[in-house]
Amino acid sequence: MHNITNAIEFQHFIAAPIVTLVHIYDSRCHYCGVIELAFEQLNLQYRHVNFVKIDVDEVPCIISKLSINAFPTLVKFKNGVEVRRYTGLKEIKNQAKGFKKVYGLDGLNEYIDLAQIECLNQDDNNNIKNIFNDDDTYLESNADEQLMISIPFKQHVKLHSIFIIPTDIEHAPKTIKLFANRCNLGFENVEDIVETQLFQLTENDCVDNTIKILLEFVKFQNISQITIFIENNIGNKETTSFKQLKLIGTPIKTTSMENFPIETTSMENFGKII
Repeated sequence: MHNITNAIEFQHFIAAPIVTLVHIYDSRCHYCGVIELAFEQLNLQYRHVNFVKIDVDEVPCIISKLSINAFPTLVKFKNGVEVRRYTGLKEIKNQAKGFKKVYGLDGLNEYIDLAQIECLNQDDNNNIKNIFNDDDTYLESNADEQLMISIPFKQHVKLHSIFIIPTDIEHAPKTIKLFANRCNLGFENVEDIVETQLFQLTENDCVDNTIKILLEFVKFQNISQITIFIENNIGNKETTSFKQLKLIGTPIKTTSMENFPIETTSMENFGKII
């Protein structure tokens, strides 16, 4: 999420070849605050979209140039050209109503069978349970830098992305191998099995203290268990550690559009706008 403070910065973002979604708001407007909550969550889940916001009082020249006269307003740009704008909470909700991407909108952590999670080579004091807490506790490897995490789900899911909140960038995972629906994996046999997807992360993958891993969605369509093998870390440290792991996707039983709650202002309804 970027806060625009001048016209040059604004032109830089909207000129990008990818979609840039601009939230123009007045901090005194209650409805702007409603949209802001959804906007911030979307920013965490769509790597291929630039999300920027402009306070009407901070950059009035842009507000005047775009002829903004109502709030909140969302303006969609691509290659420097305005594609569409949505003005006022009612129009934004009407455009979003009834539409939901079937990927990247739901946090799946509530569907994890926490009692059945396994983690090999974890430190007893800094164990796997910590990465599902919203606090400063963390998971750390023990004998060396490697970790093997097996995460079963209570029901089948479609997995879209994985977010990792590191303790620091040097101890953050570097080489990650994902295995879909593979049971009984261990350090002794993991090299003999072809991974579903491989990632080589760098410090540049950590933005706003979050490492966002976008999966090949077609490979993770009917997942009952995901195994994460962390081979090493970015700083070549003796141990690997991170604070949180967030799995993003959709539980299969809820992918139907029927009975989707059309009155909510949750970010779940904003897929069409993007």
